Amino acid sequence: MAAQPLDTLAAERWARLRDDVRRCELRRGAWYPVLSVASDEAVLVVRRRGVIIPLAYLEITQTRPRALRSLPQLRRPRRGRTTARADALRQVSGGF
Repeated sequence: MAAQPLDTLAAERWARLRDDVRRCELRRGAWYPVLSVASDEAVLVVRRRGVIIPLAYLEITQTRPRALRSLPQLRRPRRGRTTARADALRQVSGGF
């Protein structure tokens, strides 16, 4: 039997990062197919390759989620306002 490419496998489970996890190669809010689950880790398909992730980092579901969850946006300063860092750089450099 020929090996099936990872990106065409029919996944029975799906996983994504928990909200409080930082510094991981997975994108926050993105769902990934689960290849297998062990007692303390899972193998997910990430960019067409298997990646081992600790179970403590994941939220796993039996069906592929249909609705996308919105993630909080990073706050950007309004036009005309400057950040403290920009103000400090302006003072050091004598202005822009």
